[in-house]
Amino acid sequence: MPILKDADNAQFAKLIADCDDAVLLDVRTPEEWDQGRIKGAIHADYWGDEAAFQAALNAIPRDQVVLVYCAGGGRSRLTAKELVDGGHQEVYNLEEGIAGWQEEGYPVVTGPSKAD
Repeated sequence: MPILKDADNAQFAKLIADCDDAVLLDVRTPEEWDQGRIKGAIHADYWGDEAAFQAALNAIPRDQVVLVYCAGGGRSRLTAKELVDGGHQEVYNLEEGIAGWQEEGYPVVTGPSKAD
């Protein structure tokens, strides 16, 4: 049975720390991404090119834990459901998005993603 759960900031931070091979997926726009992201995240724009977004989701191995977030939790919740429907076994959504993450003082990085 696949796992699909919302995670609060503390749970999400623990998942990042504990799941070495987890995929951290940011589904915000490129403009939002440039304003700051969680270190180690990969990017796929939910509102961007649909084929490119689907290809990015399909490229994630089905047996890897996926930690997904957006600005406020809406797009990532939809993406999390899509991932599980597509065969991913364990997916967690950051329930308040990166806005809630930053509000509680959790770190973000900016600049080129290669610096992550």
